[in-house]
Amino acid sequence: MTNEELMLAYAQGDASSFETLFDRYKNRVYGYVAKNLTQASEREDVCQSIFLKLHQTKEKYSPQYPFEAWLFIIARSVLFDHLRKSRKVTLEELKEFMIETSTFEKEVQSADLDGLNEKSKRVMELRYMEEKSFDEIAAIINSSSSNVRQIISRSLKFLRKNKEGSV
Repeated sequence: MTNEELMLAYAQGDASSFETLFDRYKNRVYGYVAKNLTQASEREDVCQSIFLKLHQTKEKYSPQYPFEAWLFIIARSVLFDHLRKSRKVTLEELKEFMIETSTFEKEVQSADLDGLNEKSKRVMELRYMEEKSFDEIAAIINSSSSNVRQIISRSLKFLRKNKEGSV
């Protein structure tokens, strides 16, 4: 079975599918966490939290997304939260950690969001720093999902334009 099929089966209650996914990915997730944390006990706690979050969000999984990418988005989010809460790193180190993400996220993290209006800034932070879905953001700001997409699109164009102009 593919990872995506296993995840769908797990979301429908097949516990053995989770065991298979766990066996396939436990070492890779641990390696990812180990790059950012030095203490073994801390690594194990974060890895457990990652798989716990996978369990808690299993119903949200959609097979249109590769399972591996989805798992590592969860891993990055859990690790980021751990680093932020532990206060063992500076704001700059957290910023560097986040810059290792996708192209859009890199642009958002390295950009000066102060040029955006407050609503746009909040939407960008919710999307790229808190990893909220368009629907979740729409509920938070009391707007529509399509409006949120438009705000993000305009903000990214604005940030790209300003980034090019400042180089």
